[in-house]
Order: sequence, then structure tokens, then C-alpha cells
Amino acid sequence: MELSIAEIDTDKLRPDLAERVKALIAEIGFYSLPAELGTQIGADLLRYQVTVNDAGKQHTVSISDIDAAANEKFRKLIEQISALE
Repeated sequence: MELSIAEIDTDKLRPDLAERVKALIAEIGFYSLPAELGTQIGADLLRYQVTVNDAGKQHTVSISDIDAAANEKFRKLIEQISALE
């Protein structure tokens, strides 16, 4: 099951929040990550799908909640996005 957390437009956020989200995206090397991140598979796993659109570039990464919990940087991105909604 995939969970839609939020759709965030950084142009509409306070500048400090927008910079935090952008910094997290850069810190994890989001655009170089594979479309499927992690090793956990299963029909009962919660999955996050994060899509970033920026200056004509688009990239989507899907990750299970178990793998996200183990990947501290990606987990921080998910938590930041969730807190903005």
C-alpha cells in the first residue's frame, strides 16, 4: 500500500522551510537514487512514494516504511514533508 503524504510547493513555503526541504533533497542525492529504494518487499508493507519536480526535472523514489526507518536521511525528508501538511 502506498501512502500519499502531501504535495508541497516549495515556492509557497516560508523561505526557511523551503530551504530545509531543498537541503534534504540535495543531502540524500535524491536525483541519483534508484526508483525503488531498499530491500523490503511485501503486499502488507506501507510504501512511501516521493516525487520531486524542479526546473523541468522529475524523479520518483519509492521506499517501504521499514527501509525508510533504516535510512536516516530519507526518513528525515519524509518527516519534514509530513510535518508541512
